[in-house]
Amino acid sequence: MIDLLIRLLYSENIDKQLIRRLLYNTTCSLPFILVLSYFNLLGVIYTNIMLFLIPSFSFFILSNTYFNYVITKSVKESLGYVDFQEFVSKFSDIWDNKTSFYSDLQQLGEGKKIRELSLLAVATGFSLFIFIFSILSIMFRYVELGWEIWIAITFVLLFLIYYDILKLDLIQKDTENINAYTGFVGNLLEKYIVTNSLEQTPYPNALMYITYFLVNLLSPIIKIRAPNWYIDVGIYYREPTLVNTLSDLVEKKEDGQEEEKRGIILREIKEKSVFPIEKLLKMKAATHVSKILNKTPKDLWPYLFDPKYKPERETKKGKSKDFQRKYTILQIVSKTKKKEIVVGYLFVNLFKSVDIDGYEVRSGRISGREKGKVYLRKDGLITWYKPTMILYIIFVGEENYIRVLKTRFDINGRVVPEKLFPINV
Repeated sequence: MIDLLIRLLYSENIDKQLIRRLLYNTTCSLPFILVLSYFNLLGVIYTNIMLFLIPSFSFFILSNTYFNYVITKSVKESLGYVDFQEFVSKFSDIWDNKTSFYSDLQQLGEGKKIRELSLLAVATGFSLFIFIFSILSIMFRYVELGWEIWIAITFVLLFLIYYDILKLDLIQKDTENINAYTGFVGNLLEKYIVTNSLEQTPYPNALMYITYFLVNLLSPIIKIRAPNWYIDVGIYYREPTLVNTLSDLVEKKEDGQEEEKRGIILREIKEKSVFPIEKLLKMKAATHVSKILNKTPKDLWPYLFDPKYKPERETKKGKSKDFQRKYTILQIVSKTKKKEIVVGYLFVNLFKSVDIDGYEVRSGRISGREKGKVYLRKDGLITWYKPTMILYIIFVGEENYIRVLKTRFDINGRVVPEKLFPINV
């Protein structure tokens, strides 16, 4: 039941779920109240109303909160950052339409605690039913509308339920959390949360409609956030202030012992990196940005899509003369005195470009040794631009840590203008 429950309702916001719970529970409560009133049995409810009202409300609040905590925790664990191989496999499966938010939620129904969660879901929904039933019993006693009016209200509510079931859509295209992203990041999140999920959703049948009715009658109010993946990109000139900031965050070993650091630290994944970070920050040669403008994300960042990809140091004599990958992969670790948690990854790529703020303007001709350098000729004057190295850094991880880290880099680094690196990520 749990996997079906989540598949039906995870894309709906709380307001819609609450309105449906009120609609379905009110509709099903009114016939019971009318029957009890007809046989003069509502007096038992009135005299013990607080025994129904307060316990049912308290149980619903506590059990609904706990249910959402368990489900959200399970989803978060399925998208962890501890194992780099699993992390890249997830990225690759999303891009190849092999996995989705829907399928990850579906796997929750295969756990050992599924029976307990199912019982908890039903008990939570039933407590909400008892609470609404108690409220309506009080209203029926003190609001004199007559039997005909109450019966008419019941039929109107039944018609609304019929209409709601007819327009059943198992997964709605809710892109509220996606619109903030563009390019590669936006495409990846939309594929994971929407596109791939829609392809894996079964077509509604009679059993699904019955289940949908029961889910809206006897189920918790679910609040599952989209995966806590936050992806951002920073493109900086490789200058001493940024290099020092990055180096200070990297965990180092002295005499075979790890340096004792706390807070946010960066830890190299040497077996997945082409060059160590210290060497990458000092290199004087790299691929020019003009040679990568027409390449696909898989060509540029193979380490994000192929879990079996093995880094290799490509040279001009190698198989890739026009494009040499120079990058380092770092774990983002939140470290305290008692424990440490991997909260994301940093992909530091090195490219060559020009510094449009560092230039020289003079007149004259271009000598043979100056050909091939970047310049702009206008009105008899030649503007020479200084070649420089840039760091293209991809941030992937939990949002609060990524924002803190990127803000630190933005403060200590000089951002490369978009027109010099027009790749939308």
